[in-house]
Amino acid sequence: MKNSKILRMIYSPLTAVTDVVKNPKYKGPIMILLLFVLANTCFFYIALSKTFLEDTSPDSSLRDEWTEVITSWSSNAIISTNDDHITGDYYGNKSIQFSISNKTTILSQLQDVEPINSLGNSYKQLSFRIKILSPTNVNINNASLLLNTGSQDFFSYDLTDSLNSVRSDVWTNISLPIGPESHNWLKSSAGANWSSITSVSLELSWPETSVSTLGFRLDGLFFHGVFQSLTNDLGYVLNFSLLAFTQFTVKWVLLAGLLYLISKPFGAQIVWRTLLIAVGFALITLFIQAILNSITYLASPPLYYSFDLIGGVPGESDVAYQRILDENWLITQFSNTIQLIIHVWTVSLCAMVMRELTSFSWTKNFIIASLAYFAALVIETILL
Repeated sequence: MKNSKILRMIYSPLTAVTDVVKNPKYKGPIMILLLFVLANTCFFYIALSKTFLEDTSPDSSLRDEWTEVITSWSSNAIISTNDDHITGDYYGNKSIQFSISNKTTILSQLQDVEPINSLGNSYKQLSFRIKILSPTNVNINNASLLLNTGSQDFFSYDLTDSLNSVRSDVWTNISLPIGPESHNWLKSSAGANWSSITSVSLELSWPETSVSTLGFRLDGLFFHGVFQSLTNDLGYVLNFSLLAFTQFTVKWVLLAGLLYLISKPFGAQIVWRTLLIAVGFALITLFIQAILNSITYLASPPLYYSFDLIGGVPGESDVAYQRILDENWLITQFSNTIQLIIHVWTVSLCAMVMRELTSFSWTKNFIIASLAYFAALVIETILL
């Protein structure tokens, strides 16, 4: 661009504002609006390319469907659903309960799992929650988890020590690595293959006890551990472009309207069209902010939103979120500094606009501009 009003709003704002007020045209603000949308779309795409969400099976849209209904399970015990469950964004409102009387072993199997692949860039973790119901004062003889990969082939994992080391009658989170690089899994035969897990089995046995009924509950059974980039869905980018357009338009009209209304009690005589166009030029700062944010995110490390975070379990998600904040502290501080500079810069440009349109002092114009700008921020936050 040549020596235009838009560029001069950056390096020579006083003369640019004077020219805009003398010859107000909508072409400049519309150009800034388009530049803002383009820059914000680029920023959002860069942010998406740096953001990775941990994928799960079942998909998050299905919640923990495997521990919500009894039809997916077979067992030698009585299977039922229970309202006692884990609270979180990925979790439903039930758990699966297994109860057996006059026996000391419970065999449970999740059937007809769509084949899970844990080779290469695929699922690397298996997590579930378990609560031992009874007997609460007797150690388990044996607890084994089996991942079935064929009619006779499976991997087994000994959970005995893990379950005996925690209190009974409380939910325990079990998270195990899976795949060729994981340890402590035993193969039933050479045919066991991590590329096709088709069912999950759990066997718990107790010593002879006077307790007539034994049981446990399961909730939140997920395969996870693979991270997916959000750039795979360009619908996010389109939606953000529309949001950027709306954001600029709302801020533009809202800020100009508040400047107009707040200055009226002071006796200002302002032409609305001229004020609206001049404020549109002042919002060149939003375009600059989008450019700086894009550069900042290009230099930032990737963000990995783990299953612990997006699962939304109180306590766990807070710890995971704090970990992300700690890892990205410097980027956050830099972005906050940019935001502060943009606030001050925009208020200053609005004060220059008011100075050109009124006979008020600089102090009064800065007060009007500040009140209008921060009121616009609050209203914009509520609206958008």
